[in-house]
Amino acid sequence: MGLSDEVAAVFASDGPLARALPGYEVRDGQVRLAEGMADAIELGEPLLGEAGTGIGKSLAYLVAVLAAGKRAVISTHTKALQGQLADKDMPVVRQVFPGVTAAVLKGRSNYLCLLEYHKLTREVEDAGGQGVLFDSRADASAYQTLRAWLHSAEGQAAAGDLDRAPFGLPEELRAAVTVDGQGCIGRKCPYVGECYSQRAKAEAEAARLVIVNHRLLLLDLVLGDTTGGEVTLLPDIGVVILDEAHHLEDVATDSFGAELSIGRWRSLERRLRRLGDELRQRWEGEEAKAIALETLDRVVDLGPALTTQAEAWMDRLLGALREAKARELRLLLNPAWSTEGAALSDATMRLVLGAWEIADRLRAATSEAEVHEAERWVKLGESAQRLRDWLELALNPQPEEDPPLVRYVQREAGRRGERAVLRLRPVRVAELLARLLWSRRQVLAVSATLATGAAPGNGEGAVATLAQQAHGAAGSGLLSLSRRDPFAYWRERVGVDGGVTRVVPSPFPFRERVRLYVPADAAALDPSGPEVKTPAGLEAYRGRVVERIEALLRMRSGGAFVLFT
Repeated sequence: MGLSDEVAAVFASDGPLARALPGYEVRDGQVRLAEGMADAIELGEPLLGEAGTGIGKSLAYLVAVLAAGKRAVISTHTKALQGQLADKDMPVVRQVFPGVTAAVLKGRSNYLCLLEYHKLTREVEDAGGQGVLFDSRADASAYQTLRAWLHSAEGQAAAGDLDRAPFGLPEELRAAVTVDGQGCIGRKCPYVGECYSQRAKAEAEAARLVIVNHRLLLLDLVLGDTTGGEVTLLPDIGVVILDEAHHLEDVATDSFGAELSIGRWRSLERRLRRLGDELRQRWEGEEAKAIALETLDRVVDLGPALTTQAEAWMDRLLGALREAKARELRLLLNPAWSTEGAALSDATMRLVLGAWEIADRLRAATSEAEVHEAERWVKLGESAQRLRDWLELALNPQPEEDPPLVRYVQREAGRRGERAVLRLRPVRVAELLARLLWSRRQVLAVSATLATGAAPGNGEGAVATLAQQAHGAAGSGLLSLSRRDPFAYWRERVGVDGGVTRVVPSPFPFRERVRLYVPADAAALDPSGPEVKTPAGLEAYRGRVVERIEALLRMRSGGAFVLFT
């Protein structure tokens, strides 16, 4: 019995899934997709699969990869879909494959940082209560809610994953209790043994299935490539399942580029101010630290001045857009504004050098606490240097760029009103994905929307290896990048050749059963407006959406499955 037969047996009307799920019905499309996955795994080829709504894609690929005895990284588009896989699909799968382990892994800034949290807690206690320390009642109240949740059974079960909290954190507070990869001091942290992010990574190393999102997957590929494999975020697993694969090109374009907004400089200023306040408390009153304190004050004062300078420059770019949504940077800059941009770059570099000067002073100390503190200042300097490097790259295009970068300014709605965002994006990502992803992993890509035309034989069983293409192989089922290949467009955009293909239409009779509803007051249901960026505006928006959904459900007496993108 081949692997595809084993997979089909799992989905049979008298198979293990039928015994595990009351009311189970065989879905032919789901079986065909799972068999295609099995064929690809056995051949060691990529899979390109389109399966319409209602097929049951996640169960198809989970059964195929587990029946094959493989470990896999499962990458989907959003953190919400990560949770759905872990909480909804994995319990079903474990009834068929008992004991199979799965771990959800997110970026570091999604987990509470114990170092930052405990420092904040000490500051609150030293200040005589959170109401004295925080700028707003909302932040003070949210801090108390967070503290209580962390000590609850639910909070402890969440293991520091802030997305699992039943409440949202204000932006300033969340920034105060988290760090990203640039701010984490790693093994030099006194809490490294308890670190939530490290614990999640350790669980992923031991798990059979690791559930991530596309951004983390691509960040891991870039990090491994730039460090020669010395630094990675994910376990070294050879099989990658790309769910919601139609998002790959867009996420790769974002991940392989960079963006600058005033929020970057404000974040630097917040970190600088906080580190400065902590260090000033430690050094004040020590006569031997008088010169060091003068240096500290000088460096900390760079933060507000730098933010003001950045705000002025970014506001100029926003004004230059006029009514346009976005324009290329080169069309907006005049010589004076280019000079201002270069001055901002120089000022950012002064902050880099200042942060490292403080770090050097701390390294000269003998206490372990100050050595740990030095690493945080080093990380701050590295973050500022990265921001400065991006700005230099934006202002000074290089003729040898491959792929070339597009530099453009885009208008966006933010919490404080409209803002300009300067983005650097590669014009194509196919070569990068071919080198970093497709050539190093076996990738099984599936989505509801990948194909762009009818496939011969509905795309069943089509396989074309690179070697076969090179030798001009022809015959039934062998596809090249031609009009016969329904995945030709997607292949070209993401850099994949050959592989097994499947196109499985949705079982739902859309033409007979679907009605399209276009609200007359569409603007009221638009989530991109600036008013939705505020907590009150977001709550009001959610209320309008829920009210409208309820009205539509009453019209058809329920029986609906509501999806959000």
